[in-house]
Amino acid sequence: MVPNNNDIKQKFHQFKFIDNYGHYNMILEYANEGTLREYLKINFTKLQWTDKLYIAKELAHGLLFLHNKEIIHRDLHSKNILIHQRQPKITDFGLSKQMNENSSTSSSIIHGMPAYIEPKCFIDHKYKRDKRSDVYSLGVILWEISSGRPPFQTFKSRDSLVIHIFQGNREEPIEGTPSQYIELYKKCWDNNPDNRPETSEIFNDIKQLVLNETFDQHDPIDTSSENSEVSLSHQYNINALANSLEITTSSPLYLTDTNNSNTLIRNNSIIGNLRKETIEFFNQPKFLEAFEVLCKNSTLTSLDLRFKNLRTEGGKALADALCNNNTLTSLELCSNKLGSEVGKALADALCKNSTLTSFNLRDNKLGPEGGKALADALCKNLTLTSLNLYGNNLGSEGGKALAYALCKNSTLTSLNLGFNNLKLEGGKALANALCKNSTLKELNLRYNNLGTEVGKALADALCKNTSLTSLGLRYNELGSEVVKALADALCKNNTLKTLDLSYNKLGLTNFIIKFFKQSGCRALADALCKNSTLTFLNLSGNSLSFNLESNNPNLEIFQ
Repeated sequence: MVPNNNDIKQKFHQFKFIDNYGHYNMILEYANEGTLREYLKINFTKLQWTDKLYIAKELAHGLLFLHNKEIIHRDLHSKNILIHQRQPKITDFGLSKQMNENSSTSSSIIHGMPAYIEPKCFIDHKYKRDKRSDVYSLGVILWEISSGRPPFQTFKSRDSLVIHIFQGNREEPIEGTPSQYIELYKKCWDNNPDNRPETSEIFNDIKQLVLNETFDQHDPIDTSSENSEVSLSHQYNINALANSLEITTSSPLYLTDTNNSNTLIRNNSIIGNLRKETIEFFNQPKFLEAFEVLCKNSTLTSLDLRFKNLRTEGGKALADALCNNNTLTSLELCSNKLGSEVGKALADALCKNSTLTSFNLRDNKLGPEGGKALADALCKNLTLTSLNLYGNNLGSEGGKALAYALCKNSTLTSLNLGFNNLKLEGGKALANALCKNSTLKELNLRYNNLGTEVGKALADALCKNTSLTSLGLRYNELGSEVVKALADALCKNNTLKTLDLSYNKLGLTNFIIKFFKQSGCRALADALCKNSTLTFLNLSGNSLSFNLESNNPNLEIFQ
């Protein structure tokens, strides 16, 4: 919320300025609950989604007020949003500008907090920020409201965070967040400013969410009369939800306070029972029948079921439907707690399905058994081109099975195996598969603890592979000995365009300082001069004691 001038004057009677030895300080309205960041840290466990959406709505409303006045804030983050009596207020306009002012170019690397800054500013310090830049910042704040924590708080280095964001990385959605809310903040922080929604659209979407939000709620933090409107709306929508799901209850959803008939008090046990009945309802055949749309709908080509908490029953029903569907080409099942049994059922469906080309199974606890089943399906499937298995703890056994599948499969072009604990055996098997596979273009092996031996094996594979254009090896403990092998590979490889070697301890040993600085560095520098296809090389977070340069004008190096 942005208070108008009359509100301020009523509180202070006039604007107050204090002359402090030639420096003027303006007195602002007191905020009794600190910044939004502090407020979330202290109160997050007590906040319900109605409370979170209220904060989000008021912030969107405040930003809409600014944008309607043709003002861009340029430094929006959770530390310059204050909370007074649970009412958010946008503050700190030190970097804000009127839209018609000339100097709205970026000084963001110096001023502002990287996690909230328009990514375009990272590559172009003269980038002229506009309303869409504020929308990006708001998207990050919307995520923060859903999580209760600052974005990217594990990053210690400002530079590494800048690179991480510039590469398109964002925070992951929090379990239990409404899917529409996730979709909204993802639109806000889209890398392309043209794809971001207008501030008015954001405000209207959140208003609609406030009206719809009743499911999966607990007790509100307050039952005072100032919140009676929210309580009434909340009670009404719970009844509507129960009726729409054909769930009946003979008990009232609220009790009237004998001391104040206008105050509504939620009955914990009744709401708990309603929630239990609702969950049971969704596990009944009535819910599972919803997946029959895959069999009956003759035009559906894309289905997004991310963060729907499908679990075993929902996942198996979906797998059955997928066996008979002949139109779907894209299926998103990220973060549904499917488990290995559903992984096997989906693998069986892939053997029978002949249309699916893109399949996202990220973060589903598939395990080694689920990984092996999907690998077997890849040996038989003839249509799938993109498979995301990030964060499924496939282990070395799952990695070896998928490596074998890559030797047989001739359609897959993109495979994400990040964060799967593949280790030495799984990594070596995949390196060997790259020597034989001629169709895979993108391979993500980040966060797999592969080690030096696998690094060398992958370098050797790059000498022989003729299709790979992108390879992600971030955080794999490769070590400094790998650099010379990779340099040799880059001299021979003529397809790779993107190589991520960040945070691999490439420069932390005496080997690199005493010997490799002369031979390895020279070899890598020479390789970059000879290689004409590489366009992006990430060497950040490796404590390298040298700077690499390339005569290739199209090559961008982070180090």
